[in-house]
Amino acid sequence: MPRVELVPVEQMPSEAQKIIREGQAAGWINSTIYLQILGNNSDVLLMKLREIKRRWHFGIIEPRLTELLRLRGAQLLGCEPCAGSRKERALISEEDVACLYEPRPGGLSDRETVAIRFLEKIALDHFSVDDAFYRELAAHFTAAEVVEMGEYIAWIVGSQSWAHTLDQFGDGPPIIRSTLARSASMGGVRVG
Repeated sequence: MPRVELVPVEQMPSEAQKIIREGQAAGWINSTIYLQILGNNSDVLLMKLREIKRRWHFGIIEPRLTELLRLRGAQLLGCEPCAGSRKERALISEEDVACLYEPRPGGLSDRETVAIRFLEKIALDHFSVDDAFYRELAAHFTAAEVVEMGEYIAWIVGSQSWAHTLDQFGDGPPIIRSTLARSASMGGVRVG
């Protein structure tokens, strides 16, 4: 069990349940564990679900690149559900994913390689993102693209780091119990 007790999907607000079903059908949600943890706070859950949905359908960075960034973040930060889901199946091959672990000539474009390095630097050593690296970014991206990519990377790194601390696939009992899960199991008021 995760370190924070899960809230059953059926106890979540109806809007959350609807977005989860939509995400599962489209392939951008492959596990509800993290969302069931967030279910302890409906406002946070709905904010996160709306953000996930928005990020899958919006942006000026090409979908293949945002998916490569998301997958590399999952690899670096150990987010198993994120690493296992695929948003752009038609655009990303398993060979592409392998190139994220071990880059090889011809695997990724120069633009993709620089973007992946940007994510790695922010995730592992943000102090190394200096003027020289911004010049390298400027050779491949517009200011608007750098801003979008930086915010997306920050969202990935923060969310996946936080999710990892929850030990989503742990086998011990929850450390922090859910008042929502208990009240529903004890005949309390249903959330949603």
